[in-house]
Amino acid sequence: MRTALVIVAVLLVPLPALGAAANGFGLLGGAVGHHVQTPVPRDHTSLGLALHGDAQFVIDDAWSLVPLLGLTLERLGDGLEGTASNGMAGLELRRWFGDAYLGGRLGYYVELLAIAGTTGTYYGPGFGLTAGMEWADGWAWAVQVDRPRQLLFSALDARTTLRLVVGRRWH
Repeated sequence: MRTALVIVAVLLVPLPALGAAANGFGLLGGAVGHHVQTPVPRDHTSLGLALHGDAQFVIDDAWSLVPLLGLTLERLGDGLEGTASNGMAGLELRRWFGDAYLGGRLGYYVELLAIAGTTGTYYGPGFGLTAGMEWADGWAWAVQVDRPRQLLFSALDARTTLRLVVGRRWH
């Protein structure tokens, strides 16, 4: 809890804008990994590819609001043969420090899990944090961490998602 308060305090400190966020559409892709703690089917990890699209709306030199959509396709690990397809829709608030930013997001998360001919769907709300950079020419990278709480077969799970994405924003 203390860490969250420190992050909020840093985000609210007024700093002179070294660069500025710009309105526009972004498309980023990269690697994703999940760690899932759940009784059904069991704790597991997955690795795969991520695709992320967003539209950025500048509030002022230090803040922007970003509705976003994300998709992933992953292969399950830990002895589970199968795939996971994930989707996320969210709204992120970014605090800019020149070309760099920190963001917090609220979203809704869905996963289709296919193991040995059986499919199940996870779904539920969650939150995430992002750290990234975006340059004036539109190129960008970001590290995103999500922590949704989802249901599968009526069993609540705890999930952690890590994405490393690179891409471009068109201003």
